[in-house]
Amino acid sequence: MSKLDRHSSHPDVNVGDIYFNNNNYIDAIKYYELAIQKDKNNLEALMGKGLALRELGKYLESIVSFQSYLGACREEYQKIDGYLEKGYTYICLGAFSDANECFDRCLDIDKKSPEALNAKGLVLYSMDAFRPAIQFYDKALGGRKDANFAFILTNRGNAWYELDMYDEALESYTRALTLNKNETGALIGKGVFYKKWGKYEEASKLYKAALDIDPNFVALNCMQNGISLHTKSKFDEAIKIYNKILALNSEYVISPQYISLVHINKGLALYSTGCYNEAIKCFNKALMTDSTYSILALIGSGAAQGKLKNMASAIECYNKAMDIDPNMEFTAVNEIIYMSGDESSFFSIYDEVLLSSILIDAKIKANCVINQLVDPDLEDIALNGYHKKVVSQEQLNEIKKCVSEVGIAGEEYINSYLQSLCENGKIKQFEWVSKNNAISPYDFYIININNERINVDVKSTNGEFDRLFHISYGELKTIVLGPERYDIYRVYELNNANAKLRIATDIRSFASGILEILKGLPEGVVADGVSVDTSLLKFEQEIMIQK
Repeated sequence: MSKLDRHSSHPDVNVGDIYFNNNNYIDAIKYYELAIQKDKNNLEALMGKGLALRELGKYLESIVSFQSYLGACREEYQKIDGYLEKGYTYICLGAFSDANECFDRCLDIDKKSPEALNAKGLVLYSMDAFRPAIQFYDKALGGRKDANFAFILTNRGNAWYELDMYDEALESYTRALTLNKNETGALIGKGVFYKKWGKYEEASKLYKAALDIDPNFVALNCMQNGISLHTKSKFDEAIKIYNKILALNSEYVISPQYISLVHINKGLALYSTGCYNEAIKCFNKALMTDSTYSILALIGSGAAQGKLKNMASAIECYNKAMDIDPNMEFTAVNEIIYMSGDESSFFSIYDEVLLSSILIDAKIKANCVINQLVDPDLEDIALNGYHKKVVSQEQLNEIKKCVSEVGIAGEEYINSYLQSLCENGKIKQFEWVSKNNAISPYDFYIININNERINVDVKSTNGEFDRLFHISYGELKTIVLGPERYDIYRVYELNNANAKLRIATDIRSFASGILEILKGLPEGVVADGVSVDTSLLKFEQEIMIQK
């Protein structure tokens, strides 16, 4: 949570800062915008607006404000803060290359900027490149022994810890505390080691010291540990951590924003254990505590209501969420940035895979078009097929959006299905490739028990099995020219609870015939792809799959 400690000559900026420091970011933005209306180049207002938007999770709008700040700067050195904040915001979006570019721009202005060097370390750390991150942390320190740079040693310690280099990690935390005894991250890091060694009293003292200094930081750190346990399906352990944070709230002043997030994550953990009524209670508490993350609480509550077959209540929750954020952009964010003085830390705010799955379900239910997409021709049109129909641009955009969402939902089902195969020893491993690379010519790859790699493309529809599906030209080339076997997974009759699956294995021969025909097109003409009737491939027996 950022705090602004500055003294502006502009009264609107000062009022905005008061609201900002009281976590009222919506009213803060109103005053910053008043200042900008009077002077579009007011750097303090542009910076404040960008920070407030970021606190609200409106990262794209925040970046626009930081860009306006950069455009208004008259001096090069003023741009460093703009590039730093813009870069930090890109990290929250997972746009690491864009973040790195911002920090490089800082270094173009000041090649020894410790803030920029540390930030580049944070980017590498976020990408699990821990050793290169340590190199940048060392450059940022540059032999400095100033208390203001103790947090860089904490970052360095965290990277060593991830590498299982525990002596080096402990040494970094100890050095950080030597420079600044109030370095919260180092207190927690060192406390972890004492707990490992069974020195519970010493660990408790360090934990208590961190709480006295910054209860918000400790709450977020604990919440992140809970999320980590959740992702490992250790739901009961995660819930214990969330309850511990909520108990601390009676003794320490923790931001309502973060308490709201704790309620949301506890609700998600209860949802994962099938305790839907208890989950709804948690989501309602989140809504009563703070409105910043209300969209997450509404989506979670809608999903739980859906599981209880209260479909009217579920759709009401989803529609309220879409009223707040029509494109559901906020839920794409799974990290927040926490600012304390010169220190910047990044925290996960929910289990990304679970909420992503819930979000797809929310979009399907809240968007009536997807449930009305009974015309198979419309589905094929959205996949670039040709049919003699009149469709407006607006309708086409909506149909494409719906079909895209069904496609993602189908991949979610296959991810769960492959996970179960892996756990039962029927395959050795798999990877959801298209999740990180949307233009990949296949969605998953599997390593079967014979160590054979198989590429898998998922073709999804919420309609019946025999609807046309689309194979792109790039997919055809990969099927024919690639060394691996290539299977088609046809997911159909997809709904919020289950779906059906039929598999066509090794379609190289079929694809070769299609590709050969396409080679006959005039030079300079390339087909985007083909629409395929399911009867042309040999599909195996139907399988019922669930999330």
